[in-house]
Amino acid sequence: MPFLHCFHLQSDIYAIGVSLWLVMSSDSPGENVDYQSRVRTATGLRMSRSLRSALEQLLEPDPAKRPTAAEAAELLHLASVD
Repeated sequence: MPFLHCFHLQSDIYAIGVSLWLVMSSDSPGENVDYQSRVRTATGLRMSRSLRSALEQLLEPDPAKRPTAAEAAELLHLASVD
């Protein structure tokens, strides 16, 4: 059976965002979940603006708009020292 989706580096960036969100929120993974909206509307979670912004960028639905690996590393580094 051929792949129905094209996977690339930007898929890995999204997966990092999902993994971070699941660890932080204790949320359950699921299919067709809009994690970016969950980050935007999250209440009760203590997270800095820079971390929230980094997660939103990692979870961008459009792969072309997601950060590169180097940009993602920088976003997360800045969020860790905020």
